[in-house]
Amino acid sequence: MKDDLTKKVNTYRDNLRKEMELPSTHVSHFKRPLERPFTKDERDEVTILCGGLTVAHDNMIKGVLEGMGHRAECLPVPDNDALSLGKEYCNRGQC
Repeated sequence: MKDDLTKKVNTYRDNLRKEMELPSTHVSHFKRPLERPFTKDERDEVTILCGGLTVAHDNMIKGVLEGMGHRAECLPVPDNDALSLGKEYCNRGQC
């Protein structure tokens, strides 16, 4: 009985959406891509980039990663030229 009522409600809702020319209720959510771990064989080939914190923190993270046997590189600290380039070519939220 409850299933019949749910079907009727959904059918009625779908018909109303069609009459009002509203988009369907199907939502395609983002799915996180599969992340795979680093293997020991990849340590010499893969460089881990770190940045966005203070210079001291970036260097500390780089040191920890290198101490664990990984290759690491810190991204440079953005300057005024990078800021103006970002304002020119990127969205407001990215800058």
